[in-house]
Amino acid sequence: MFGYCGVQRDGAYAEYLALPAAHIALKPRSMTMTEAGALPLAAITAYVAIIEAAELRRGQSLLVHGAAGGVGSMAVQLAKYAGAIVYATGSAKGEALIRSLRADVFINYHSTPFEDVAREMHVVLDTIGGEHRHDPGNV
Repeated sequence: MFGYCGVQRDGAYAEYLALPAAHIALKPRSMTMTEAGALPLAAITAYVAIIEAAELRRGQSLLVHGAAGGVGSMAVQLAKYAGAIVYATGSAKGEALIRSLRADVFINYHSTPFEDVAREMHVVLDTIGGEHRHDPGNV
């Protein structure tokens, strides 16, 4: 089993912790405990950002910077489930993962300026921060 105790509550390092049943799930056998431990916060962060805050809807477009990371990969999957069109940036190293998540358009930020592909997005999720630019010298 794994779960999420929330950010307003202490105790995640305790030997025992009482939580509402809605905050607990069975860990899939294919997932390690480390992966299961990382999942809730990444998933909640992506959900709150794109579904609650940005109100992403079916048919809208979403650009996810850093789509191979924890929050980015969850955002791609949640957006696809919501019926959105997903543009995802990443490196060649993350391409197979990003495509396996069903992103509609993969953009290798080392070889393609995302601005040339992703125009007039309804929502942009930036999990990288800082300045984004095309960097052909760092392939």
